[in-house]
This record gives sequence, structure tokens and C-alpha cells, in this order.
Amino acid sequence: MEQPIIDERSGERGSGGSGEGVGTVEGPARSRSRPHLAVRIAEWDESEGALGRHSLLLGALVAMLVALPLGRVVEAGEIFFSAPMVLLLLASIVVNSRQRWGYVVAIVLGVAAIAALIAANITNSFTARIVSDVLGFMLFSLTTGFLLTTLVYAKRVSPDTILGGICVYLLIGLCFAIAFTIASELEPGAIVENGQPLIRSEVGQASFAAKVLYFSFVTMTTLGFGDFTPVGETAQMLAAAEAVTGQLYIAIFVARLVGLYVAQGRVGLLGDPGDAPQASDPDD
Repeated sequence: MEQPIIDERSGERGSGGSGEGVGTVEGPARSRSRPHLAVRIAEWDESEGALGRHSLLLGALVAMLVALPLGRVVEAGEIFFSAPMVLLLLASIVVNSRQRWGYVVAIVLGVAAIAALIAANITNSFTARIVSDVLGFMLFSLTTGFLLTTLVYAKRVSPDTILGGICVYLLIGLCFAIAFTIASELEPGAIVENGQPLIRSEVGQASFAAKVLYFSFVTMTTLGFGDFTPVGETAQMLAAAEAVTGQLYIAIFVARLVGLYVAQGRVGLLGDPGDAPQASDPDD
């Protein structure tokens, strides 16, 4: 009686003595032919078309940039921070919806961040605001990583690619703004405005968010007007890291787009890229 043979590499059974080691041959071959998870996510995202989701995220980011300055000049300015932030959190959840585990994590982080934000607005609790900031930072970082994966493994230049690249750039600035906020809360006076410490409880949530976001993008673009200065050690390290990250991202993203455009042109000369097989679900 023949004993089944279990291939050590694949863990699958094959029939012994008959030369038909199914597990021995097909298991490793299937593993070698299956793309990396990051590649499958990018191919799935690209084949399904992410223009609507990227547009939603970009619209939420722009709404945040437009609404925050308005909150500084009108009464009840808190709404000009809370409403765009909730919209941005929801848009980030939608962007992560193409990957099952990422979608679940995004929902948990997003719902918890919205709940903490509402609690902070009602109770004006320091702890609730910190929790909301940390959860928002985690969700936006996850979204940035997801979009970067799509950009790095993209095979062609499309409106999805360009919008995704713009969203990543704005999300980097937003993530650093939240990091500056947390650093300022844990180390009061870590950022000064014209020689005066910038404190959220003194200037108000909307005004503080607008100023920190402004400082973040000024730092990332290395403009350095000098009206805001990081004086805390954590804030200084964050500012240096953001300046380097912003310059590297612009250089790498533009180079990536040019490389994809050239490769896409060559593929167009050699054959129809539409003949390529469709991408499979990354969760399969």
C-alpha cells in the first residue's frame, strides 16, 4: 500500500511511488507564480479603477485646507475643523476598501477617531483630543501606505495614478501636522509663533489646526518663512524629517511617473496592453 508523501516546502500531499507528486510540483510552482501581496493590491486597485475614491479623498483634503482658515474668522469655528475632519476620516476608510484586512482596520480606527473627536468637542477633554489625534494619525498613515503601494507597483500612468500621488503628498503634510499637534500637546511650547508659544487651548481648535497645518506644509516645501519655529526636541526632529520626506517624495514621484510613461510608450509600440490578464482579488 502506497503511503502519501507530504512535500516539506508546500505542506501538500502527493502520491508515493507513482511519479505523480502533485504537492511536490504544483505547490511550489503556484507559490512562485503568485505575485506579492503589494503587487496584487496595486493591480487590483488599478484594474478596478480608483478614480472615484481618490477624487473623494482629494476633495476632502482640499475641503480641510479651505475650511480651516474660515474657522478663524467666524463664530462657532469648531465646526470648520470637525466637519472636514470627519469627512476626511470617512474618505480614508473608503480608499482602503479594496483590501479586506485594511478595510477592517480602517473602519475600526475611523469610527473610534470620530467618536473621540465628538467626545472632545462635547467635553473639551484633553485625553479625548489626544486619542482622536493618535487614531487619526494611524488611519491617515495606513491610507498613505496603501496609496504608496499602488503608486510604487503601478504599471501605467493614469488619472488614478496622478490623483493618488497628489493625495499622498497632502496626506504626508497632514500626518506631520497631527504629529506636531501631539508633540505640542505633550510638550507645551514646542512650537512658537513669532516668539510666543502656540497652545491649542489658548487659540482654539480651528485656529490651532490651521496654524499647525500651515507650518507643516511650509516645512515640507522648505519655504521657511520664519513666523513659526520648532523649539522642542521632538518638534525639531519632526520638522527635519518632514523636510527630507517632502523633497524625496517629489523627486521619486516625478521620476516614477516619467519611468511609467516611457515604459507605457514602449508597451504601446510592442503590443496592446489591454491584452494583459485581469488582476485577481488581493484577498484571494
